[in-house]
Amino acid sequence: MRFPRTKSRKPAFAEDEIVRSYETHPRYLEERKSLSHAYYRQIRYGHGWLGSHRRYLGYRRSGNIQALLTCLLFLTVFTLGHTYLFFGIFAPVFAWFIIDLFLLPGMTRSANQRLLRQIAHEEGGLPYSDPEQASSSTPGDPQRSDKPATQ
Repeated sequence: MRFPRTKSRKPAFAEDEIVRSYETHPRYLEERKSLSHAYYRQIRYGHGWLGSHRRYLGYRRSGNIQALLTCLLFLTVFTLGHTYLFFGIFAPVFAWFIIDLFLLPGMTRSANQRLLRQIAHEEGGLPYSDPEQASSSTPGDPQRSDKPATQ
């Protein structure tokens, strides 16, 4: 049995249109992240090894992990002198550095999209929704009611 083909195009949602309308907001124009600056941070002076490009784009945890791995890499070589440890740690760090060259455009788009959503929420154009609260109970759930309990 063959299933009918469907178009893989994403439908345009009203929320996405609201978020896009804030692209000319002065705060967005001032705080948006630049792809060229992210590449510059990765390539210049070896800062890419320290994860500064990731911290610039808001990925602080992975940027700190990348910096920790690089420090561990150099500490093992300079203090212990074990070259086999150097290559055991160097390979993943180098692979991460190369992969980041290809991931930076998407990471920059994602960081700018997060900024747009934050601005839209703060300006009141986008309602706040708490995903934990939405998944914990459904409308009409007797455990969670907006009305005070009557005795």
